[in-house]
Amino acid sequence: MTTPAGSSADGGSAAGGSFAAGAGHGADHGGHGTAERDANGAVVVRCEGLVQVYGAPGEEITALRGVDLAVAEGDTVALLGPSGAGKSTLLSAVAGLTPVSAGRISLAGQVLDDASDGAFVEAAARPVGFVFQNYRLFPHLTVAGNVEFAPRARGLGKQAAQAAAAYWLSRLGLTDLADRKPGQLSGGQAQRVALARALAGEPRLLLLDEPLSALDAGTRLDVQAELKRHLTDFAGPCLLVTHDPLEALVLADRLIVLEGGRIVQEALVQLQDRRRQLLQARHRVTPNAIF
Repeated sequence: MTTPAGSSADGGSAAGGSFAAGAGHGADHGGHGTAERDANGAVVVRCEGLVQVYGAPGEEITALRGVDLAVAEGDTVALLGPSGAGKSTLLSAVAGLTPVSAGRISLAGQVLDDASDGAFVEAAARPVGFVFQNYRLFPHLTVAGNVEFAPRARGLGKQAAQAAAAYWLSRLGLTDLADRKPGQLSGGQAQRVALARALAGEPRLLLLDEPLSALDAGTRLDVQAELKRHLTDFAGPCLLVTHDPLEALVLADRLIVLEGGRIVQEALVQLQDRRRQLLQARHRVTPNAIF
């Protein structure tokens, strides 16, 4: 992974919308059946039986309880659930910020973490891009320097890293901001820089932890639409955490709800759900249906 280590606490609740198949999460579903049936790409990310336990003996807190999940190439999966459900813990485990207590994580056939035999690939060595909740930009570097950090961390030389950064700055409309420092950016601009940095490392997997939560309401809708475009263009799998189910409807192809460290519900997002969300967002209508 190519950004500073860290992850936010879980937050929010899951509510709103009507969805396609996947109400409930049975043993035969396993958390990854949808991805395995996806005709547009093979399963790239697989989590099997993930358990995460924190704390000293006698004071343990179990944050994940046997989570099974797979995400296909080109799919965006949103993780929703109440505070403490395990959303950000799961994201951190996939990123390699914390080894799992039990279970196995693989990416494109490569084992990243296997508690049964101690196999563990450090975060810096994983082909993963991470956009943190508060973006975690390096304050002493310019916008260009922040974006260059990712390819440099992947082993590219200075010129190649500068070329990669210039490409992503242009793609995300940031070229004119290349010489600014993070403290001179708006929230929306900082979000785009964080995304550019994550993508400049050419990740196989993209992780986003509450990517829009730091934005004010007026900025959020515009940045949300822009982020959706970039996620659609990203060829690999994407996992994102959000407390906002309407945001999840816009950004994701599949929704997964966690409670108490377990996956309790899963659903595909239909086109009409996304259109309804956009209409509600424009009119600031909050749906009263509960997912």
